[in-house]
Amino acid sequence: MSIDQLLRVIRASSLILLSNGRLWAPNTHVPLEIRRAIAQHRRELLCMIATSCVEVCPSPGLHRREFYYKRGQFVCGACERLGIVA
Repeated sequence: MSIDQLLRVIRASSLILLSNGRLWAPNTHVPLEIRRAIAQHRRELLCMIATSCVEVCPSPGLHRREFYYKRGQFVCGACERLGIVA
């Protein structure tokens, strides 16, 4: 599974990636294929989390007003300020 597909599944399933690159999905069954894809793309995901990339924002609906463009990508200003990044 490509990282783009993985990010779409994470967003569609309302799953949350923590700053250590692990998945937080309480009371939700997450297929093994998704868990393996997260492990496979962990470095890329950690980099995206560290730069507050909007694709890994845990609450895009609430944070959308805080999105801005920085160094060639869209960044979530709320995640950046809240220190959700690693």
